[in-house]
Amino acid sequence: MRFSPQRLRGLAVWLFVIPSAVALAAQLVIWCIPGCNPNPYALGECLVGAVNVAQPLLILLLGGAFAAAILGVLVAVPMFLLADGLSAWLKRRGMRDV
Repeated sequence: MRFSPQRLRGLAVWLFVIPSAVALAAQLVIWCIPGCNPNPYALGECLVGAVNVAQPLLILLLGGAFAAAILGVLVAVPMFLLADGLSAWLKRRGMRDV
């Protein structure tokens, strides 16, 4: 597998977008449930039928936001810098930037 600057940039974007999308989807579900205020200690806050979905929604929301922040700072930014360095190196050598 060849690591081109475009592939590194694309991978860096997806490493940030996927956890962000999970957190956003959890927040949208929270907003769609009437009276939902997710709290890990509250019973019956986010009821869907007879099931309390507060804890899974809270885990998805906070976990997705945390994963997006950590992956964005510790993985995506260095990958963008590596892609820019690789692109500059390839241009300097006169090679095609695939």
